[in-house]
Amino acid sequence: MIRNLRLITLFVDYLLVITAFMLAYWARVGMIDSTDFPFTPYMWSAVITGLVWVGVLMVLRGYSRQQRLTETNQLIKVLLAGLTGSALFIGVFYFAEKVVFSRLLLVYSSVFGISLMLIFHVLMTLFEKKLIKQGTGVTRALIIGSNRGVKRFINKLKKNTSPYIPVAILDGYGTKLEEISGVPVLGKLNLLEKVVDEHQIDVIVQGDNIEQVLNISSFCKKNALDHYILPYLLGVYQDNVDIVTIEQSLIYTPFSNSRHWVDRFIG
Repeated sequence: MIRNLRLITLFVDYLLVITAFMLAYWARVGMIDSTDFPFTPYMWSAVITGLVWVGVLMVLRGYSRQQRLTETNQLIKVLLAGLTGSALFIGVFYFAEKVVFSRLLLVYSSVFGISLMLIFHVLMTLFEKKLIKQGTGVTRALIIGSNRGVKRFINKLKKNTSPYIPVAILDGYGTKLEEISGVPVLGKLNLLEKVVDEHQIDVIVQGDNIEQVLNISSFCKKNALDHYILPYLLGVYQDNVDIVTIEQSLIYTPFSNSRHWVDRFIG
């Protein structure tokens, strides 16, 4: 679900960039096509600029499923993409049409494009959170471990309204706790296969029992599950594990399954 929403966000962002250039033209030149500054070649340059604009945001992983569209780093990514697109527009339009244009028009298009994109991202974030709270498109996670790091991790996921929803906890050493931050503790690792089947687990997040990393990894590969390791567990194992940052430094995956083509496309 989140994957599809990010594809929609990418497509709408492109349309918003084109809209921003139209609004900039009307604000600076007027609603009537000017013979001194014709609308058609201007918009063709805008079409190319829009592709680069969203392309830069894709390279910066601005449409990644793990990226929060309203966080500060996303704002920076949108600004960088906008500045890059605007700079390209100067080259595309000037060298193609050999026409000098108003610098104020370029400012208008940049401000309109960035503003429209940010407003839309806020609306999409609110929509995604609503769907997640309704249980639509969530990723069901099994947590390994019952230490303080696991508790902090669960609380952070809930605070951020993350699509990763912890539904069960197993502890290799056993624990007297019955639940952690509202997530039930169901037993030891000998129940791993049973819990995965009964609770329809999509990912396993390991926050303890690092000595079991290879066994859990093998289990995940066999059952086509993603396997994540909380950062504090890496320690001396950092040199021996191929680490791929998902985003936000919340979780890491040392053993990644083949990704969906959309995830490869949008980061």
